[in-house]
Amino acid sequence: GDELFASGSADQLDLALAYQLAGVLRRWRDAEPDWRLPELVAQLGDVAAGRRQLPINDPTELGFEPTPGRITLITQHKAKGLEWDAVFLVGVDARWLPGNLDGFFLGTYEFLGGNPEALVTAQLLYLMQGHDGTLPGRSATETANIDVISERLRLFYVALTRARRFLHISRSRATRSYNRERPAEPATVMGVLYEYLGELKNR
Repeated sequence: GDELFASGSADQLDLALAYQLAGVLRRWRDAEPDWRLPELVAQLGDVAAGRRQLPINDPTELGFEPTPGRITLITQHKAKGLEWDAVFLVGVDARWLPGNLDGFFLGTYEFLGGNPEALVTAQLLYLMQGHDGTLPGRSATETANIDVISERLRLFYVALTRARRFLHISRSRATRSYNRERPAEPATVMGVLYEYLGELKNR
C-alpha cells in the first residue's frame, strides 16, 4: 500500500522499483509467451540503451498526499496526477508560453538561420525517411517552435487542472537578461482565459 513510500528510505524505494519492474517483465512475458530470460534481458538492454522506455512510475510520487499547512514546490511535469486545494502558477508570460512564432524560443538564433538542432534533425529525417518531418508550409524551425507552443499549452492545462478550489496565476512585469531589464509580455492564452471566464459570468 501507500505506506511503503511514507518514509522514502533508499531500501524501500529500491523495493518499490523492483516490484514495478517485476510487473513490467510479467506483462512482457504474457504478451510474448515464447520469451525466456535471455529475451527479457535483451529488452532491458534496449531500455538501458535508450531504445525502449520502461513504463514505471517514480516511487517517490506514488501515494503522494499533500501535507496540510505545508507548501509543495513542484514543476508542471511532476504535477500530473496530483491535486491541491490551492495552486499558484508563477511566471506565466509570453517568454515561457509564447502565443505565436514571433516570440522568444530557446535554441533559435537568427544569425544561424533558425534552430540548428531542428534544421539538422529535418535533414537527417529526410535522408533516412524521405520526409523532413516539417508541417506543411512550415520550416524546420517553425515546426520545432510550434511543437514547443503545443507542449507548453499541454503543461499549462495540466497545471490549471491541479487546483481543487483556488487557482492563482501571476507573471513578471519585467525580466532581466544580460544585465538589462526587459518588459515581460503577457501570455496570449491568458487573454483567451479571461474572455472565457467573462462568458461564464454572463451565462
